[in-house]
Amino acid sequence: MIRVSTCALLVIALSACGTSPKKTVTQPVSASEGSLIASNQSVAALVARDLVGVMSQIDAIAPAQTVLYANRPEDQFGEQMVAALQDAGYRLRLAQADQEPLLSYIIEQDITKSDYTVIVTAGMIKVKRRYSVNELQQMVQPASSIYVLGASGDNIEVNDALFANQRPSSLASNGAQADETPVAFATPVASKKEIVKNALVPEPVVEPKPAANIALNSDLKPKTKLNMYQTRQSNFEALLDQFDTVRREIMVFPNDSLVMGSTNKQLTTQIVTNFRADSDVVSIIGCSHGKSAIDDGNQILANGRAERVKDEFILAGVQAELVLHEACWANVHFDEMMPRRGVVVTHKRKLN
Repeated sequence: MIRVSTCALLVIALSACGTSPKKTVTQPVSASEGSLIASNQSVAALVARDLVGVMSQIDAIAPAQTVLYANRPEDQFGEQMVAALQDAGYRLRLAQADQEPLLSYIIEQDITKSDYTVIVTAGMIKVKRRYSVNELQQMVQPASSIYVLGASGDNIEVNDALFANQRPSSLASNGAQADETPVAFATPVASKKEIVKNALVPEPVVEPKPAANIALNSDLKPKTKLNMYQTRQSNFEALLDQFDTVRREIMVFPNDSLVMGSTNKQLTTQIVTNFRADSDVVSIIGCSHGKSAIDDGNQILANGRAERVKDEFILAGVQAELVLHEACWANVHFDEMMPRRGVVVTHKRKLN
């Protein structure tokens, strides 16, 4: 195997109303950043959910009793890991010196350059799996069993139904070493643990219609998105003027959290059920207003919440180009226009 990149995994301890952080460290672009696992939201989210689903079943790092420490994310996979971990119930904190368990990951490219092994580390425990990536079709499939190092893999359930809506690929053995416990493939079944069930049940999919939507590759989309608190209007104002409102909802998030929760996921499903790819778009505005205990906390939370909800719509089958996300943040309350810690979701349909 050729190691392509080692990425610091994001974590976020946010107070007030925050979101997942953007990449903040300036580095030369590495080979792994060009892979779908590191750069594609949908692919990264599937791999993250797959690995976190196993992590949450390991007693030594069970979500209810574990606080994980990590650095800010540097790519899409890091951001999706944060979202998946928070959905699973983990408490995440920004890493300080010598804090454990420290969360990190690496992405290793196979010599064939079509397979990638992802290893997530939490303290002394590692979870790893190899994935086959189809660059042309923007898809990913498991290519090995899941291996647990540093803890028992007994009684852990693997749910490959998570990948069911993609083209199947052949599954190969990765060859476990002596200190690794393999978790064998299993027929997809609901986990006995509610947290795993929520994380791994496949989402409903709406097949996009191959029709031209005004939002696809529109010249009216802004090249740079500004803080709506400063502009007092949407960055997509010119484009959205050409759509009617079908439905508007406010998805409230817990304080200092990126966790959507079951109610917000149900709202997403309801909106997607009535979504028309040839005429509709979804407007998403992430919000965070008020005091924050960390630098740029409101900005991080607002953008992270918007991206978390966008990812949920993409996983449900809506084309990424039809989900218009932006953010509104300030260290003061802005109740006259936006919620303090939520996401404004508006389903819009093209004017006749």
